[in-house]
Amino acid sequence: MPTLADAFRVLAHAYPRWNLTPDAIRTWAALMHDIEPDLVHAAAIQFATESEFPPSVAELRKRALAARGGADAQAIPEAWSEVLRNRDLASRQRYESRPDKRAPYAWSNEAVRIAAEAIGWNREWDSEVIGTTRAQFERYLRELVSKGDVIARAHDALEFAPQVEALMGARPLLPRVNGELA
Repeated sequence: MPTLADAFRVLAHAYPRWNLTPDAIRTWAALMHDIEPDLVHAAAIQFATESEFPPSVAELRKRALAARGGADAQAIPEAWSEVLRNRDLASRQRYESRPDKRAPYAWSNEAVRIAAEAIGWNREWDSEVIGTTRAQFERYLRELVSKGDVIARAHDALEFAPQVEALMGARPLLPRVNGELA
């Protein structure tokens, strides 16, 4: 299992002129604490093979989080901005009685919309709890993205199961009703 130290070794060897001091390594490690070390290591290898210049913390984080497949650190602020934009639009349209004159709310994806609904994006907020509301939104969004990843992997497994059954030549692994998956 690769460690953060392994990731830094890859970067130090790939970019020999890069002055990576012990203080810099501690800072990078602190900024990467929430990402699995094996993902950071994989991102370091990918970066070293694709770029002639050393990465920034943000670039390495972005690649590592993309490998994880979850809501990354860059997507959360964009999603929160989307919530605020739609709140602003809702407040400007509050007194418009004709539906055909109201602009539609725009959500980049269903997970952002559902997380926004969970925090009551179009209700009044107490100004003292906006930080808490944003944290709740982030938690909901991360959870929805994570569940979506699990569902996608399960769907892939269900599609692959008939092929495994055919190779095994045995009884079906999954229950079937009238030839269809139950």
